[in-house]
Amino acid sequence: MFSFRDWSTTKDDKDLERLEKRRASQRRYRETHKEQIKAAQRRYRETHKKQISEYARHKWQTDPDHREKHRMRNRLAQRRMVFRKVYGISWADYEAMFERQGGACAICKRTGLTLCVDHCHLTGEVRGLLCIRCNSAIGFCSDDPAVLQAAAAYLQAARDRQKARDGPCAVAEAETG
Repeated sequence: MFSFRDWSTTKDDKDLERLEKRRASQRRYRETHKEQIKAAQRRYRETHKKQISEYARHKWQTDPDHREKHRMRNRLAQRRMVFRKVYGISWADYEAMFERQGGACAICKRTGLTLCVDHCHLTGEVRGLLCIRCNSAIGFCSDDPAVLQAAAAYLQAARDRQKARDGPCAVAEAETG
């Protein structure tokens, strides 16, 4: 016995097959006519330059989502260029380090931040990814472990004096508050 459901499914399958064949044909055409398509696109952009500019300007002025997407794309392109030229690493290398560190700063372990590539200024070797605060702190201490240890000892001594004076509860409240 024939049911509408059987016919509908068969029709949909035929439509999907037809759609896939058409897409495959379009892909083949684009591959074999790549240069002609590029030339036609260039001609169109040259003849419609004013309209394209006006549309882009209007879109930029009126669409905040478009602006944010554009800015994000530019930021990513800028970062990729810096990674390659300054640090000698690819975007894939950065993403691998980001995954190894669990998306957290290697020092303070905070997540949800933009992480900077930390490198040794003497050797150029990439050490890891740090948040801007931790990266700046290391930079201000001239990448010198002795200075950083002295700073840690200074902070610890100040904290110990405060604990002795106010008691441990006041220090804990100050840290959380």
